[in-house]
Amino acid sequence: MPQPVIDAFGQGTLEPWIATSTEAAFAAGLQGTPTVKINGQSLEGDLCTVDPLTQAITAAAK
Repeated sequence: MPQPVIDAFGQGTLEPWIATSTEAAFAAGLQGTPTVKINGQSLEGDLCTVDPLTQAITAAAK
């Protein structure tokens, strides 16, 4: 990782963006990670296996 990036961590440059993004996520109903939504619907089940995610995406695309 480049030194300027490492140096920026302690400056809090992205803290406002992180706070705003976190508030927006909670306002949208997200409660944790990973959260996957397809067409506004939360995907339940195994998010770490390709087949259920592929099936959900394929079904939503129809």
